Amino acid sequence: RLEADFDIISKVMSLWAFHQRQTLEDSEPAKSSSLPVLKKAASLLQGVLVKLLPGRLLERLEEFQESEVLVRIALAAVHHNAQLRLQLAVNYADNNVIAVMVACMVVPHA
Repeated sequence: RLEADFDIISKVMSLWAFHQRQTLEDSEPAKSSSLPVLKKAASLLQGVLVKLLPGRLLERLEEFQESEVLVRIALAAVHHNAQLRLQLAVNYADNNVIAVMVACMVVPHA
């Protein structure tokens, strides 16, 4: 419901971008005050992604396929959730999961 009503994934990704930049610019990144925020953001993203219907999850992956962070978290969520893996696998011919996953793994050329 958070995703449908408030577009929580986009908001968390904006939060992630800010705190990632803060951490990288910190003189001691390992001690940055932004690290706990990044950890909580990753946990929140994983929790939200696991709750999405498979079709919606694939839509969000397509939308954010350039975001390595979101793709990694989403793939980890799918990997650790047997029911979600099964739902994606059972309907693979209809839900475009193969094309989405391949597109997410393509390395952009610099």
